[in-house]
Amino acid sequence: MKNIASTAFNFIWNIGITENVKPEETKHLRILNVGALFYGINALIWLSIQFASGSYWGWIEFFELSGIVYVIIVFFLQSRGRYTLARVVLMFGSMPILGATYVLSGPALADHYFFFTSIAFSYLLFPRTEKKLLIASVTCGLLCYLLVLYLYTVVPPSVSVSADDIQTTNTVIIYNLLILMVIFIAASRSFMSKTEDLLEKEHNKLADMTALLKKMFGRYLSTDVMNRIIEDPGGMELGGEKRTVTIMMTDLRGFTALSESLDPEQVVRMLNIYFEVMIDVILKYNGMINEIIGDALLVVFGAPKDIPYRTEAAVACAIEMQNAMAHVNQLNHSEGLPELEMGIGLNETEVVVGNIGSSKRVKYAVVGSGVNLTSRIESYTIGGQIFISKSLRDKLGDILRIDDIKEVQPKGTQNTISIYQVGGIAGRYSQALVLGEQNPIKLVLPIPFTANIIGGKNIGAHVLKGTIIRLSLKNAVARLNKNPPAMSNLKFNLLEVDQELLGRDFYGKVLKVETAAQNECWIHFTGLPLEVKAYFQSHLQHSRT
Repeated sequence: MKNIASTAFNFIWNIGITENVKPEETKHLRILNVGALFYGINALIWLSIQFASGSYWGWIEFFELSGIVYVIIVFFLQSRGRYTLARVVLMFGSMPILGATYVLSGPALADHYFFFTSIAFSYLLFPRTEKKLLIASVTCGLLCYLLVLYLYTVVPPSVSVSADDIQTTNTVIIYNLLILMVIFIAASRSFMSKTEDLLEKEHNKLADMTALLKKMFGRYLSTDVMNRIIEDPGGMELGGEKRTVTIMMTDLRGFTALSESLDPEQVVRMLNIYFEVMIDVILKYNGMINEIIGDALLVVFGAPKDIPYRTEAAVACAIEMQNAMAHVNQLNHSEGLPELEMGIGLNETEVVVGNIGSSKRVKYAVVGSGVNLTSRIESYTIGGQIFISKSLRDKLGDILRIDDIKEVQPKGTQNTISIYQVGGIAGRYSQALVLGEQNPIKLVLPIPFTANIIGGKNIGAHVLKGTIIRLSLKNAVARLNKNPPAMSNLKFNLLEVDQELLGRDFYGKVLKVETAAQNECWIHFTGLPLEVKAYFQSHLQHSRT
């Protein structure tokens, strides 16, 4: 019998308690369960006494039975997670029922004083977050009590008890019990308030720590990957899945050569300025920054979670990133740093994405031949250009502004492929590249140079000789003794200059053959040291005057 009673009490004690309920809320839910239980037991005792005395289905019995129904409704609401409604039903429903019972039992029993116990119970039942309901409950209890006192004067009691029938000792016991119950409730409320204060402090500390961890690890992990781990620790397990995604690769043109002429602090500062601006743009379009490799970025659109209009967002993001380079260079100028140029490649492809590594070191990675192809596509760009694959071009269709089409044969492929130079996108994003002045002017004094073709990471031994006949700070038209293939990368050295300039390497890419018969070609500079840039500026100034 004892085990049955204990099991029943534990069942009622835990009604509505789930894993999602906060600790500070749990106490209030259990207080409601216990309060409703005792209210129901009180009603059953009253019914038993009335039935034992031979009174059946009078008004008192009706109200007590109504109270039991209310308790069942409260427990049902609790089990459904409707906690606030359960509190409202218990307090605002039980007080009128109690009031009616007290009126019908008459003033001689002095049980109406226990109304203050019900009012005090409100302080335990409602958490501080429901302050308005607490005030309403106390107000309702006081009004019901005043109404009971008034009804004593006009409604005859159903139970015939006179003051002479009640022993003085019993009255003292009732009053003392009332006082003890109110004191107990007040002490419990004080204890609960202190507990809630401690829990709130711990909750705030936990929230601050979570925010700090997000801020710290958000700088090393993609926000999407970090949130995935926080929300689902199982997301750290090794494994992957196939997804169709849009991949972006970016790279700064000539940055390696440029960084050799700067102090390490300047190199880091320049990269930080660049990444600060670029990453803000990428996050705006929901790109997932998978890797920062030196001065390069690998960005994925569509993993670890899908995003709407993935391909359009990726292209629009690339265009805005190129336009934002003007702001990057403004910041560089303000700190005495050189200008930067960026190339971007985009590809729509199926890859494997997921956690790759070991139990000690895991990385969320993107794997597949499409990643390598994206890198190859990006390698054909010059500063300010965006090249996309045919798969991406076919998917987006006429909303793209295509400025040029090139047939190339990337390393590792057996056939040529088409890559497309994007100048803008229409539709919901409506972005276009903002191009600066690109046309070189004719030089009064041509600039002689030597050049070597760069193949992969190696510099060819064959030396080309030529002169720059038209020049801007970004482009040149050069006449060589032999034209290199289009899209070749070249390392240049000036001739007929002082020793300091003679040893300064600068870099460019052959965009197209201008006049095949005269071996003229169009070159875009990908890396100009400050000394070479100053030398070119003096020639441009001389040619303009």
